[in-house]
Amino acid sequence: MNHEIVTNHVTVFGLVQGVGFRPYVAELAEQLHMTGTVRNAGGIVYIEIQGCKEAMEEFLHRLSLLDGTREELPGARVDHMEIGEADGPLDVSGFTIVSSEDFGDGLRFLPPDIGTCSTCRAQLLNPGDRRYRYPFISCVSCGPRATIMRELPYDREHTTMEAFPLCPDCAREYVTPGDIRRHAQTIACDACGPKLMAYTDAGLVAEKEEALLLAEEYLREGKLVAVKDIGGYHIAMDPYNEEAARRLRAFKNRENKPFAVMFPDVTSLEAYARVSHREQELLESDARPIVLLRWNSNISRPLAPGVCAGSNRLGAMLPCNPLQILLAVDLGPLVMTSGNRGGEPIEISDEKMCAYLGAEGIDLVLANDREILQGLDDSICQVQEDVIQYIRRARGIVPTPIAMAPSLEEDVLAVGGDLKSVFAFGRKNYVYLSGHYGDLEDVRAVEAKERGVDLFSKLFGFHPSVYLCDAHPGYISTKSLKKQQPGGRIYHLQHHMAHVASVLAEHKVDDPAIGFAYDGTGYGGSGRIWGGEMFAYDGKKMEHVGSIAPIPMTGGNRMAKDATIPAICYLHAAIKRGYLYEEENPFIVEPSKPLLEAALDNGIQTVESSSMGRLFDAVAAILGICRENTFEGECANRLQAAAERFEEAGGTSEGLLSIPIGAEDDIMVADTPAMIGQMVRLLARGVSPEQLAYEFHVAIAEMTADMCYDVRPDREHYVALSGGTMYNQLLIKCMLPRLKALGFTVLLNEQVPAGDGGLALGQIWMYAKQMFDEGDLVCV
Repeated sequence: MNHEIVTNHVTVFGLVQGVGFRPYVAELAEQLHMTGTVRNAGGIVYIEIQGCKEAMEEFLHRLSLLDGTREELPGARVDHMEIGEADGPLDVSGFTIVSSEDFGDGLRFLPPDIGTCSTCRAQLLNPGDRRYRYPFISCVSCGPRATIMRELPYDREHTTMEAFPLCPDCAREYVTPGDIRRHAQTIACDACGPKLMAYTDAGLVAEKEEALLLAEEYLREGKLVAVKDIGGYHIAMDPYNEEAARRLRAFKNRENKPFAVMFPDVTSLEAYARVSHREQELLESDARPIVLLRWNSNISRPLAPGVCAGSNRLGAMLPCNPLQILLAVDLGPLVMTSGNRGGEPIEISDEKMCAYLGAEGIDLVLANDREILQGLDDSICQVQEDVIQYIRRARGIVPTPIAMAPSLEEDVLAVGGDLKSVFAFGRKNYVYLSGHYGDLEDVRAVEAKERGVDLFSKLFGFHPSVYLCDAHPGYISTKSLKKQQPGGRIYHLQHHMAHVASVLAEHKVDDPAIGFAYDGTGYGGSGRIWGGEMFAYDGKKMEHVGSIAPIPMTGGNRMAKDATIPAICYLHAAIKRGYLYEEENPFIVEPSKPLLEAALDNGIQTVESSSMGRLFDAVAAILGICRENTFEGECANRLQAAAERFEEAGGTSEGLLSIPIGAEDDIMVADTPAMIGQMVRLLARGVSPEQLAYEFHVAIAEMTADMCYDVRPDREHYVALSGGTMYNQLLIKCMLPRLKALGFTVLLNEQVPAGDGGLALGQIWMYAKQMFDEGDLVCV
């Protein structure tokens, strides 16, 4: 053995805070008989270490293996290490974890909230353990992180756990080598930690275990219980109780949108839904997201009809924290939906939640005295061809940054859009996205987003000098930014380009690519509404090269709710273009038809729209499948469900629908009214709505592939697909083989939502690539 003594300074970059990294380093050094110190600085770890050469090599090798999945330290991820030799030997004995310090304006990495680990779960349910049924059990590997942090570095005094001084037993565990709670900043027990409190409209009625048992009694009786979890409040109810579902829908003003259901484990979930290996990995991951699953065909005990409201997907989750584990073990499946009313951000205030107590609201609030600083909803995702698609990127993932290829010279703030609003900060080549703040039409969502910007600025030390927003002049996010940053450098970036850019950013694409952005709406310039757009990226700039046909539409904001409006507009366009006769119009007796058509013919409050979302709405209404969006995307979801029923019954495409592609104003234009004309005539001949729904999906997929083929196929090798329509699993299933057959590599959003929750990433990437005109800069 080589006994040469070496001394190194090691700087470790990655996700190395809040995951037990320092205790792991200390114990590894002790095992290898090495001496030195380890400390946090911002989001980086500094190690000074001394030992024999072979031990040093083993030490560094073991650290380099940590990739976020290692069993010895799950969640820790070492991106890279800077290693230098010290000038002389260390004057230390043993190995010590020393106090943390700030790190100025460098890169900082914060841990997300981490689902309860298997060890803590076992202790929670073990009657012989001192933390038996303690609903705030955690260790170095699990528990709240991002939602309770005031500032970096991640130490107890910088979190809301500062309010709970350690008892002697917890203090001993905190410094004991080998203990899973050594230097665990959220360490607590029933003697010194947070406690449960139950409130009714009569006030505080129970605490601790008594409060939990009372909440469970209420749930068994079919009542609504607000439960304070890691990222904010959930509202829980018995998923088999239809009256409870009716009351919950009334409280949330949520007519048809399905509720998420929490199951004790995958085995109990499989009685209701099909769970693939990839989906099980997601469900059991540290983030514990809601995963959208396909229903089983035979269910012995169905959920109440009002829980999922006829949806073709079940939003399912597993318990992510000790309190949820106890509820699930004691009661079985529970509806667990975000604790807010429609459009509002998730509630984190005990006082505000208790204000909802009453006959037509919440029956009991199960609160606790641990403050939440940053509200985070449950993340939502689905698996598409083994690719994970995030519909909402929130608890368990935020604030993990995303690395992109281009680098920034200054800090940048992007405010995204108004729907499913998410902001992001950019520093160097990392983008830090926030959680989901809902729709900014609600002033509480605007205020919560502004507080989130302030908290991120403090936690990460951001000092932005450039600000990015959507090009839509009427967006609340744009107006708010201008008001808050007078004299700031503000760039307005096109909505759909930002969608495509978000995919290119994730996948670090610098080669030529084609991009499609299919969604409900976005400002396209010249007063047009875009939403079915094609772009070509040459490695430097992005060019608008294609679109579905712009259709004159009217109806204002009602157009996105009432699907009969886009249906009448599309039918009117089909008749005007000679694809249908007036007497063939299936909406000929629709009461609103004459007034809408008069507006279209006379150009009264009309706008040209190439929105893919409105096309899906129109088709759903024409086929009689759905005529109203009581929640965003409802018509499209039900259209997809009808098509999947046809497919699952053994149906295949007969090529009944096609979309001609022509040219207009130097770009390709897909003549979607021609397809509407074909569809109406086939429906009149007796072709079923389900089959036509399926044929419609196939036609959109073939249109997309045809447009790709017509745009320089010798140059572009990538196709990026983004926008909210790309959550449609059947559409993607139809697109992928057609695009791959043309030799394209197909890229989807995998780290950020394809919908508006990913816009801020795309905006920052566009700025980093200098993909803007001087006219996009507005100094106010």
